[in-house]
Amino acid sequence: MKWILVALLVLSGMHVNAQARRSAVFADPNFTKGEAAYEADKYKEAIPLLEQALAVTPDNQDAIYYLASSYYNNDQMEEAWTRFMVLEKLNPNYNSFFYMVAASVGRSLKKWKETEDLLLKYKSHTLKTSGSTRLLHRADYILNYIKNVQVLSTLSTSIKEPVLLPAPVNSKESDYLPMLDATGNRLYFTSKRLGGFSEEETAAKEGDEDLYFTVRTGNTWAAPELLPSPLNTTGNDGAASFSADGQLMIFGACGREDGVGECDLYFSQLEGDKWS
Repeated sequence: MKWILVALLVLSGMHVNAQARRSAVFADPNFTKGEAAYEADKYKEAIPLLEQALAVTPDNQDAIYYLASSYYNNDQMEEAWTRFMVLEKLNPNYNSFFYMVAASVGRSLKKWKETEDLLLKYKSHTLKTSGSTRLLHRADYILNYIKNVQVLSTLSTSIKEPVLLPAPVNSKESDYLPMLDATGNRLYFTSKRLGGFSEEETAAKEGDEDLYFTVRTGNTWAAPELLPSPLNTTGNDGAASFSADGQLMIFGACGREDGVGECDLYFSQLEGDKWS
């Protein structure tokens, strides 16, 4: 969550480290070093220095902000929350963005009502400009999330226990990355089962990755079939996904001679009931 928030901040023309000073410049060397550590993203180093600075000057608003943000970036949410609340009480107009960061902390701690209040304050303190549009949209998104999550959390779960697909769909080797086609009756998946395209040593326990599919009739899945060349090769092939109409397959393949990198994305089109 915090990296999304930082990314939005950069895109909006601001930076989490570029906050204007809202309190006097203090000569305390701990504050100076703590600020420098914070600006260099050295949050663990910044925390004790800023704590020492605040022990000397408790009303240093910049130190409180840097400390709260350092705790936040160090995943110490309770400590970050406490410091942000101190800053709000000391100066509710410190800057509008600290409300957004504090709301992110509140969301992590599931303080829904407090987070909602902080987001509304952020919106009321923020002018709608081209630079703030993304963050204002982000605030609206989180407000809607808070409204829904509180309702959903009161509902009993209706998810049933998953059912293991029987052999031969599942094998004793690794089977993963399932994807249904548009009909819902053909299941594609990646498997390292023996018997694929690559030649295998006698003692091999698994093969290379290959693309397989199985067809459902009623409630029964047929024995999986290995997709032919050129979809499968002697390299690793798998991770198929499909367009909404099921006519285009995108998949990953490794070690092909025409590849750009070690592993690349390829596409294939459905022609009748065969892939190109």
